[in-house]
Amino acid sequence: MDPDVFIWDSMLRLVAYTSGNYVTNDVLRHTLLVSAGTEGVVVSCRDHAVHPKFIEGLADAVGIKLNTGRYRGRYGWVVSADLRVTPAASGFRKP
Repeated sequence: MDPDVFIWDSMLRLVAYTSGNYVTNDVLRHTLLVSAGTEGVVVSCRDHAVHPKFIEGLADAVGIKLNTGRYRGRYGWVVSADLRVTPAASGFRKP
């Protein structure tokens, strides 16, 4: 089961949050909490832009458009580790 995910309104806030540089008010005012299983489309990617404080290595900042769920049609930013690619989403179709 996938956990719920924060969708940030800007890449800079996402990067600050994952590096541990944030205040609670920023989380409350600048994120959407999206349920597990919500579908979206990648619209942008910034390679190695995220430097997580509690995980070794780098991650990508991914700009997405939500296609399902409560926030359908909204845009935002997530860490690449929070995404799950499904076969249908990657262009593979069963005949």
